[in-house]
This record gives sequence, structure tokens and C-alpha cells, in this order.
Amino acid sequence: MAGSGLHAAADPTTEQVYIPGAGSSSWGSMMVHSFTTRLLSSGASYGSLSSGGPYNTFMWNEVRKTFIQYTGNVPTSYAFLEYSPSTSQWSKLITSGPTPPFRIRSCMVAAYSGTKMILFGGDDDATSSSANLFILDVRSMTWIEMACSIAGDNFIIWGECTTA
Repeated sequence: MAGSGLHAAADPTTEQVYIPGAGSSSWGSMMVHSFTTRLLSSGASYGSLSSGGPYNTFMWNEVRKTFIQYTGNVPTSYAFLEYSPSTSQWSKLITSGPTPPFRIRSCMVAAYSGTKMILFGGDDDATSSSANLFILDVRSMTWIEMACSIAGDNFIIWGECTTA
């Protein structure tokens, strides 16, 4: 999987690692590794929810007890998906606010104990990178867009954001 663009994330409640896009030739497939049994098995497919793509970002969210995935392969076919390990089901996330544009190779991390998901950067194609930063308020499922810049050795972010 080196260089594949796939992201893996662990469910801290089960110590299983989920790898969407891995497995079969279909990008909607997923593999699951169990540290308990040391086995790799097929997981639930997100199939028709998104055309998927080799470049996704995938993160555990402590508040929802689910994984959130930002995936796609062309600007007209990308999606925010959610996978619930407790039900083995994928679903599309319904959000409001300024939705992040299509990106490949972006980075998503949880913040404020999982109440916020931060989506940063990525490429819109093979030649153009973006420094866009979006924050998803997990409780309200609302996006806000932030601005950022570099000043010397400092990374500066500004915009409307609450920590509640």
C-alpha cells in the first residue's frame, strides 16, 4: 500500500484497524485488521455511496463513535461518508455551511475531544495544491471555512470558530 494514498484508522474501542479502499479492485471495498486475532478480513463496502478514489482521508471520531471519510476521484464525484463499526454500515454525512471543495491527498484530524474535525489542504488535480482549511462542528454538522498563512516559522489560522 505504500504510495497508494490509502489511509487507515483504528477504532479505540475494539483495537481494530480499518482501511477503506483496500482489498478488492473496487475502491468501495474495505479491509479490517484485528490486533486480537492478528487476521485481516474484508469489511463493509461503501459501494454506491461514492465512486471513491485512491486518495481519501479517514479518521475516527470519538463523539460519534464512527469513522468519517472524505473521498472522491474527480471534482464532480466526492463525498463525506460515515462508517459505524457497531452496525457495519456506511452512510453519507449531511452537513451545512461552506462545504469543502473536492481535494485529493488532504489531511483530516480530530480536535477538541472529537467535537471538531479539521480538514486541511490537498490537491485539486495533479498540479495544483490548496491550503484551504475547513472545520466541521460534529455536534451541529456545520462546516466553517478558515483562512491560514505562514509567517516565518508560524502557522497562523483565523476565522470564526467556537470551542463549545
